[in-house]
Amino acid sequence: MDAVLTLAEGIAAAPATRQLTVDLERLEVVSPAAES
Repeated sequence: MDAVLTLAEGIAAAPATRQLTVDLERLEVVSPAAES
């Protein structure tokens, strides 16, 4: 049962993690442009 709960939590957390990754990639792309 714990394994199923962990899996469900991982699936629930995936969209937030993906959004955070996208935000970080966007910051990395924007920062050099802002400096130059």
